Amino acid sequence: FLNAFISQLPADAKILDVGAGHGDFADIFDGRQYYSLDIVPYAEVDLVADLGAVNPFKDNSFDVVVLMNVLEHVYESRNLLKSISRIVKSGCSVVITVPFLLKVHQAPFDFARYTPYFLEKMAEDAGLQVESLQGYYDTQYLLNESLGNAWQYSINTQPKPQQKVAKTLVFIIQRLVNWFGKVTRKGFIAETQSQINPAPVGYLMVLRKKA
Repeated sequence: FLNAFISQLPADAKILDVGAGHGDFADIFDGRQYYSLDIVPYAEVDLVADLGAVNPFKDNSFDVVVLMNVLEHVYESRNLLKSISRIVKSGCSVVITVPFLLKVHQAPFDFARYTPYFLEKMAEDAGLQVESLQGYYDTQYLLNESLGNAWQYSINTQPKPQQKVAKTLVFIIQRLVNWFGKVTRKGFIAETQSQINPAPVGYLMVLRKKA
């Protein structure tokens, strides 16, 4: 999605990547007016700042602000989004991805999982309109995560004869899950449809600042 979205922007669009970390998405912005920012002084970032506390940018500075799997690591995420709303230009976009059914990561700085209703309300409070909100679905991933949990936390607590049987079953089921993944679809589904199956791996939200 991000590749396609960025390719449609004007050549002179100014882009801010908040929570850029080690630059996992930097290649997508190659050749663009791209600025990477993080609260941690990684070697790959251009700017170090906590936008939720002190925002060093002028109002209406950027055409696009992206936060790729960042909000869950920000304790005051609502303050951060309000701060970002100030520096994105009127009529321009904020692109956000967040996990939903994903294990705790980057502990102890993993603070939240967001429902679509919270995301919509947070955007509204920040003065941003929801242009699109989609859930990302990957049944194979979720099944494999469940099998991994069983292997690590459940099977190893059983007597050895039961462990042997259970591990054999997990091996067989995992093969079936991988085959299942080859014949099922994964990807983004519009939020109106996801109400029928509300179990996404995460959400993608595109917001627009009111003109």
